Amino acid sequence: MRRLSLTCLFILCCWLLTAMEVPFSTVPILTEANQIGPFVRIDPDDKKPETLPTKAWIWYDEENIYVKVQCTIDSSFVKGAFRQRDSDSGGDYLFLHLITNPRTQYAYIYDATPSGALSDCVKDIKQGSNYNWNSSYSYTTEDNDTLWTVIFTVPFKDMRFPKNPPYKWKIRLTRFHKNSLEYYSYPYYKDGNDKEFFDKAMEITLTHKISGKKDWKFRPYFVRSYDLVNKSTTFDPDNTGLDISFNPGTRTKLKIAVNPDFTDVPPDDATNIYNSKYPIFYNENRFFFIEDIDAFGTDETMFYTRNIVQPQLAVKFTGNHKAWNYGYLCAKDKNISEDGMLINPDDFFQLGSVIYKTEKYKFLFSGASRMNNGYYNHFGSGSWNWEFVKNFTVGSSHLYSTKYVEGSGSNEEIDQQGLFNAIWFQMTPGNWNISAEYENVQKDLALDMGYLNETGLEQYSTNISWNMRPREKYLRTASFSLYGDYANKLEPDKPFKYLDSNVYLLLNFLPKYSLVFQVSRDREEYLGKEHDTWNAVFSPSLSRWPAFNPTVSFNVGKTVIYSLNETKDIVSFRTNGWGRVGRRIIWNYVFYHYQYGYDETNYIYTPTDTLILKLDNSFQIANAGLTYNFSNKMSLGNGIGITTYKTGLTYSNVSFYSNFRYEFKLDWFLYLGYKTKQWQDEPSVLNDPAGHFKINSASAYLKLSFVL
Repeated sequence: MRRLSLTCLFILCCWLLTAMEVPFSTVPILTEANQIGPFVRIDPDDKKPETLPTKAWIWYDEENIYVKVQCTIDSSFVKGAFRQRDSDSGGDYLFLHLITNPRTQYAYIYDATPSGALSDCVKDIKQGSNYNWNSSYSYTTEDNDTLWTVIFTVPFKDMRFPKNPPYKWKIRLTRFHKNSLEYYSYPYYKDGNDKEFFDKAMEITLTHKISGKKDWKFRPYFVRSYDLVNKSTTFDPDNTGLDISFNPGTRTKLKIAVNPDFTDVPPDDATNIYNSKYPIFYNENRFFFIEDIDAFGTDETMFYTRNIVQPQLAVKFTGNHKAWNYGYLCAKDKNISEDGMLINPDDFFQLGSVIYKTEKYKFLFSGASRMNNGYYNHFGSGSWNWEFVKNFTVGSSHLYSTKYVEGSGSNEEIDQQGLFNAIWFQMTPGNWNISAEYENVQKDLALDMGYLNETGLEQYSTNISWNMRPREKYLRTASFSLYGDYANKLEPDKPFKYLDSNVYLLLNFLPKYSLVFQVSRDREEYLGKEHDTWNAVFSPSLSRWPAFNPTVSFNVGKTVIYSLNETKDIVSFRTNGWGRVGRRIIWNYVFYHYQYGYDETNYIYTPTDTLILKLDNSFQIANAGLTYNFSNKMSLGNGIGITTYKTGLTYSNVSFYSNFRYEFKLDWFLYLGYKTKQWQDEPSVLNDPAGHFKINSASAYLKLSFVL
């Protein structure tokens, strides 16, 4: 016992000797004792000192932590553009990283740019950065010919930390030079090594009591829309709603959304939905569902929030205590019918999780449900991982599901249970990442609240990847990966074997262009028939000019045409790009051309009939956006999506939106917008290139949202 006490005392003394004690003050303190530095170069990774020095100081009071940074600049300094929150300004940057609980390896990151725009995120060692999290931080920025000065003000109320002092945190500062694409940081760490990012951050101690004050926010909103097709306006309870957020303490957050509205969310991009084995996957773009969702530790396979189509009520609660994190989310969906046919039922969804995480261990327990009258689907899962030796980790995942559907009419009762089990291994020596995994998915596994498409199989997979450390040479960085898996059906009457492989190579060169090579070969089964497919991709890109950053991609191979259940040739071309014009205009585009090797008219023979199936074998898909930022608070965004796939008498489909956004007071927003969807019923010809379009829908809206 005495030896243990002496060991603990020694560790405590080492901490106090190495950790900076941050001064408590209501006025700036700029001394050597609270100065952060010196910065060294981490990208290219050579630890060279700065030629344009950076100085930084840190202090705090009861409610905020402050960091003042002075950056020496020259003619290469890039101010960047105005922008909306959490988007790239295209200029120089400062990044402030705060780790309030080093055991959980979870960081808060705050950006500063000369344009004054805000950008913040949270970073998890396993799940990466999540920019859907927003705080109430602020900063001031000033620059002249030789000096750029930034003062961060970061409120404690937005962070989670232990209740009582002393608070043992970590801090890291990083500076990015846009013109030379160089990163400098203090303390040093290997860029891209997330473990070093946390482990080698600078230790700091806050000795005075700080306040993560209880914070209520009420955000009511009002929407008025006008149908430009039917010439009618709408206003009913569905056009009003309320978002409530409450921070009961320094470790918990509660959010409630009553009739949440997503009017200002842009429509989904046009995409190739014409040859898909599974339902189309759309990324979540609704703020309520994406903010803090990483706190639950689940992915879309287990809980896919786009299944919640139009919630009437949604509640989310997250918190942490020491090494524990927990969360609960529930939502009641809305009945949606069209012409008397039910399109979306008013199911009730819920998700809960508890996570215990240290530097070496992680345990996750979660459960979810989707329910309605005469129907339920539940799952419970548990997973763990353990870094038993440095850079060597093992883990496993286990899930049990149960589903019940009441029988009615000709529909039989469904009562099934299923299991999922997986075990995996990962090692990360140096620049290598090597992993292997075994999965077993029973046929009766059901995850209606998630996005699960394949059941009744077992799979062995391995992945080997290597990343070159950045360097100041013609070949700046490179990365390589090799993936392979073997799977087979667990059903006795379907003894299919699957073999998938993928090789990927990325080369980044100076000055600012890259090449991607990718080759894959797969075997899959569809409706009892095996198909061998392959694919090869070559993709160069250029990022030399702020106004124009293009990428092109050439793709050839063989793919399964699911409507024919046959393998056919495919050739596709993609080009995409983006750019900034001045400080206000941002644009982007993506264009696809697909050419398939099947005939437009296809004959399907059955024992009793011959079916004729018409498929478009050459079509294009394009999306483009243009945003004009009047300032960081006011912007006008426009977007268009086009697909030329011909179906029946429809020759193409077009969607367009325009959205004006104005934050006229902190957290007070005015939105004005227009959305339309149209289809082309007459083809484009030489004398009439536009053809003729009919309007499916068109509406204008006004939305007012504010915080009380």
